Amino acid sequence: MKALNYLRLFAAYSLLSFFSLASMAQDQLSKPESGFYLPFTEDWHYGNFTSNLWQTGSDNWKIDSQNGNEKPSAKFHRTGVLSNYSSSLLSNTIDAQNIKVGHVYLKFDLKLDDYNNNGSEYLKIKVKDSTGWHTIDSLSNTGSFDWETHTYDIKDYSIGQVFQFKFEATGQNSMNILDWFIDNIEVYRECDAPEDLTLDIVFHLDDFGAEVEWNAPESVFEQEDTLKYGDGSNYSALSLDDTQNAYCAIRYDQGSLNKYENDTIESLSIFLNDSGFDFAIIKIWIGQNAVSEIYSDTVENPLSGEWTTVDISTPIIILKNTEYWFGYEIVNPIPSKYILGTDNGPATSGYGDKIKLDNSGWDNLSDFGLDYNWNIKVSAHASAVLDPNTLLGFNVFRKVGQEPTFSFTDFVDFDDTLKHYLHFQSHITFPDSSLYFGICYQVNGVWAFNSDTCISDFAFNLNIPAEDTTCVFITGNNESEKSWVALYPNPATSSISIKSAELFTDIYIYNNLGSIVKQTENNNRDCVTMDIGLLKPGLYFIMAKTNDDVIIRKFIKQ
Repeated sequence: MKALNYLRLFAAYSLLSFFSLASMAQDQLSKPESGFYLPFTEDWHYGNFTSNLWQTGSDNWKIDSQNGNEKPSAKFHRTGVLSNYSSSLLSNTIDAQNIKVGHVYLKFDLKLDDYNNNGSEYLKIKVKDSTGWHTIDSLSNTGSFDWETHTYDIKDYSIGQVFQFKFEATGQNSMNILDWFIDNIEVYRECDAPEDLTLDIVFHLDDFGAEVEWNAPESVFEQEDTLKYGDGSNYSALSLDDTQNAYCAIRYDQGSLNKYENDTIESLSIFLNDSGFDFAIIKIWIGQNAVSEIYSDTVENPLSGEWTTVDISTPIIILKNTEYWFGYEIVNPIPSKYILGTDNGPATSGYGDKIKLDNSGWDNLSDFGLDYNWNIKVSAHASAVLDPNTLLGFNVFRKVGQEPTFSFTDFVDFDDTLKHYLHFQSHITFPDSSLYFGICYQVNGVWAFNSDTCISDFAFNLNIPAEDTTCVFITGNNESEKSWVALYPNPATSSISIKSAELFTDIYIYNNLGSIVKQTENNNRDCVTMDIGLLKPGLYFIMAKTNDDVIIRKFIKQ
């Protein structure tokens, strides 16, 4: 208990020192004896593959000084010509053995200059952990695209171990493309941040109280997960050449379901586009090539042209480091019927497109030039993805008036029996009853397990999703009961009106940082409409003065 209290105090009261120490430690440990520590970055500014110990599988991997986001970048080039090839850009090892909490992300920018647009060439993103290589994504040459950012959570293959990643260019003939470009690679750790930050002010006779509210991260509470490949919408359907039974399945290889360990499989959904068969059988297998069938349920009259969902009658618990296959068997299909529903691709080859005819072996649809995934979905009831006991609590920071920076205010323990919080209140006396000023708050999370600590990003504002700060404006004058005020519409788009029981003198509109963005003076009217069409969307405050009162209201500009 003493050690835990010390850790909490350290995390809460020494946050800036923590970041400083962490940065210093990272500088000292940036290159272990073998490989690198997190965070790892690569923008190719050295102009070679050797500085950060990359390994290339062929001379097709080059540094391109004329292209990048910003240049230079790494690229896989079409020449020398490769057929039925596989050539990788392989990272050195990355040591995450001391990381126990949070997520590890692989992020990079990618661009494709295509040539034949035939979907036969792939760039596969793979991560290697202690059990072997895992395919995270597979992208095919279905047309050129400009720079786009890809981010993958590789927590299951990295935390607590040494790992590697690679970009594997593979396909039929490298001349089908011009170049794959890769730039701005980042591998870093983040822990989940609190959510939906709000702030209310409770007025009293001579002072006020601030009530800050936020939600704990969703990841510490039970939730439903859907396992599928593709976007879940039906795009096309396939028929069979003869009346032999067909097996369709999606596959998750060993380790890819580790984050769902101990979750319960609740249902399996399939999309059959047409009738024309005797019946369908829902199936679940485990092991390489679906060697062991662990569940089977016959569906006599599945829906045609829409999803059929079958509840799993016997609870199936997802086991760690186990390969799972989810699918169905079509019995006695009619060849002229387009029964087997698919998405619009591209296929996650070898994972979302497995097919077997009668007693033959499993194949991939992509092996036959069919770039689709099966429309199969699995629903799993998830226990907490992250252990709630590793979320210690939350740091609260405050900035008042024209103070240049936020300062630490309090630390709030995490109560894992709650999800929604109205949990931080402060009592503040007006510095001067004639002044008005802004007060802003930020909140982040503190995670810890054993010797590892992670400080999250700040919670985003519920009303302004791009902001990680919540603010209100305070006036020392008390609003009297006779100053009845109506503000409409709220939210507003082009104009906003304010009406009072008394005549207004001056009206000001402030943004959430305290700057005046609109004002009218010497009104002497009880109703004023102001044009806000040019204001950016977000949260604003309107301050209306009468001879007796100062009234503050907030509104949303859409």
